[in-house]
Amino acid sequence: MFLRPNSYQPASGPRRSARLLVALTMGAGLVAAAPGAAQARTVTDTDDVKDMAKLVDPATGDFEAAPRQRLNDVTSTKLIHTSDKVGAELTLARLSKTDVLRWGLEITSSKGEVRQATLLADEGGWSGELSVVDSESGEGVECGRHDIDYADDVVRITLPKDCIGGGRWMRFRAFAMRLVEDVPFIDDALLDRPLKDGTNEPVLSRRVYR
Repeated sequence: MFLRPNSYQPASGPRRSARLLVALTMGAGLVAAAPGAAQARTVTDTDDVKDMAKLVDPATGDFEAAPRQRLNDVTSTKLIHTSDKVGAELTLARLSKTDVLRWGLEITSSKGEVRQATLLADEGGWSGELSVVDSESGEGVECGRHDIDYADDVVRITLPKDCIGGGRWMRFRAFAMRLVEDVPFIDDALLDRPLKDGTNEPVLSRRVYR
């Protein structure tokens, strides 16, 4: 499933529970991929609006569509791969300093390196806190930059190319999440429908060449 629901336990505070949920979201096995390949420095994917999903039962991993949730609903994703950086730019239907907001970006290089970036924003820091992890070792990696533009409803996460060890192409997963009183509302940035029961993790993009 998209989450490992049996491992999810609500925590005492929103920041701790959000961190756990993001870690579970990005840590599951590969299940889906978008077809094709593109020889480009950037690939832009338009995402359907009103396709957020609510995790209604962490014990079973059941989701239900939440079309009225516009805050943090992804409308488009620009995947970036140049000679010196990789990353993503997410455009949201609406972005405001409300509740607990999270964004996840996983980048896999043609050399097999995988980095998982998690951006957290809440009343403890609306400018956001970015953490990057080597998925194989689970250790933190000191790299990456981010920007949360509340005026233009845009979130950007970029990593230096050498942070992921180079490679001819990159593939991405991305999601946006809003946590309301420990209840997560999630949008897979590259999936044009709400998440369904049994979903394992965000869709894997096509290859993005530099």
